[in-house]
Formats: sequence, C-alpha cells, structure tokens
Amino acid sequence: MNDLQIVAAYSGFLAEVGVRHVVGGSLASSAWGEQRSTNDADFLLRFTGEQLEGFLVLLPHDFTVEEAEVRASSASTEAFASFQARYEPSVFKIDNFIANDQWQLEQLDRAKPLELLKGSAVPFASAEDMIVAKCRWFDLGNRVSDRQWNDLVRLYEVQRMSLETSYIERWLTHFDLMDLWQEIQRQARA
Repeated sequence: MNDLQIVAAYSGFLAEVGVRHVVGGSLASSAWGEQRSTNDADFLLRFTGEQLEGFLVLLPHDFTVEEAEVRASSASTEAFASFQARYEPSVFKIDNFIANDQWQLEQLDRAKPLELLKGSAVPFASAEDMIVAKCRWFDLGNRVSDRQWNDLVRLYEVQRMSLETSYIERWLTHFDLMDLWQEIQRQARA
C-alpha cells in the first residue's frame, strides 16, 4: 500500500470501531495549503473506554502499537498526549494525539471529509485548525522552524478568502499567539 492508502485504511478502521478522529499535521496542511512530502501521518482521536478496548482487540495485524503506551496516553490530560502506530510492511509511522481539551474536541466537530482515494472519504482537520495547530507547534519549537513557518504562511495565502478568522483569532488569543497571526498576515503575498 502507498501512504495515502495506509491513511485511508487506518481511518476506515477507526471509523469501524467508532473512534472520532481527524487527520492533521503535514497531510492536512498540504491538503489546505501547499503540498509537500511527509513520511508519516498525524491523527487526532478521542476514545471512550469501550472504543479503546475495541481498538486494541481489533487493530488490523499490519498495524502495531504498544498497548501500555496507548492506555497511558488515552488516560492522560497532558497537552499533546500521544502514542505511535506503525504500518509494518512499509514501517509507515502514525502519530496519534489524544483529544483531551476543548480546542481539540472542536477540531473533531469541525472535521472536513476529503476523498483520499476513490470512494474513501477521510476526516481532515479544517484549514483554521491547522493554522492554530501549526502556530502552537511553531511556538513550542522556539519559533525557529522554517518548515512550520512556511507551511503557515502558504496555508494562509491559499485559504485566506475562505477562512473563518474569528475562530482562528479566538483560539490564538486563548493560546497567547496572536502575534504570530499578525506576522503571518503581514508576510503573506497579496
């Protein structure tokens, strides 16, 4: 399977066991902004206890996880609690972040289905949520990542006419990152 097929298969499995999820990270920012290659996928998901057990029991054999890591991250209230899944035939990595705060739960509510493969719609984080997420990652990385910054500016340039700016500004204010939003708009090409 190629990377998009793996992402679609994993999303399909999550949907089968009832786990709410969205694709985020570089795949989502590429979908809404400028495409670039990546060697992994980021998912944001929310488990109930029953769904967690179903996930662990029914996970397709080509995917592997560390059960203790899944359980620990699912129980965590820390920002960016996560576990990793791997698609073993190609060693493709999937980082799974646990939705455990209000903004992350809103991301799940605002999911936008995109057809990755014919007949296979996968929920993606919205362009607005990707701007908030990329601002957070850029800030957590001491504001030095050219890749993160370029993703942000291009995402804004491509989507600026359709963005729900009040949503972006609400969350960037909440995370005290409005200076980044102003700089993105200043640097964007007209």
